[in-house]
Amino acid sequence: MEAEEGTGLPALRERAWQLVQLRMDLAAALDPFGNLIALRRGGATWELIGKAAGVSRQSAHERWPARVTEVLDRYGTGEEAGPIADGEAGLPA
Repeated sequence: MEAEEGTGLPALRERAWQLVQLRMDLAAALDPFGNLIALRRGGATWELIGKAAGVSRQSAHERWPARVTEVLDRYGTGEEAGPIADGEAGLPA
């Protein structure tokens, strides 16, 4: 892992894990909201999220953006917010 410092590999691993978690949540009929927030905050596109969910980019964007936008753009600025504190947005503290 030390050899990967300064590379993008840790971030890629984290995103891959978040996508797996999203798929598991959907397969288990659980609410994927926390994973969607993490993915979008980390820069994942709706296309990537849609592929992981087994739907099109458009379907993913139509299904989840309202709740995600409420958290990531809580002030209506048109920009996504940075990291949020644990316990906000229904995420476990």
